Amino acid sequence: MSDPFLYSYPSPLEGYENLPPLPNELNDDGKSFKNPDNGGVLSKSYQRFTSGITNGRRAGFDVHIYYHTNSAEQTQYAKALWERIRREFPELR
Repeated sequence: MSDPFLYSYPSPLEGYENLPPLPNELNDDGKSFKNPDNGGVLSKSYQRFTSGITNGRRAGFDVHIYYHTNSAEQTQYAKALWERIRREFPELR
């Protein structure tokens, strides 16, 4: 297995740096966060995502972020990635 510390990745928040903080308010289901409206603009990923995934109402993918909680660097990156996903895909719950 390769050493993950040999690799570096750009911040997931590149291009989103100066936006206001995301709300911590939950949706009516009590478990998903309310995301800000982005004016109905869909992410470019809808046009160039891996084939075989449905883009219908019941999304063809699910998002999970796994990281080592005892690693400050991984924790920070995971939080940034979660924020990026919420900003780029506000329609996800």
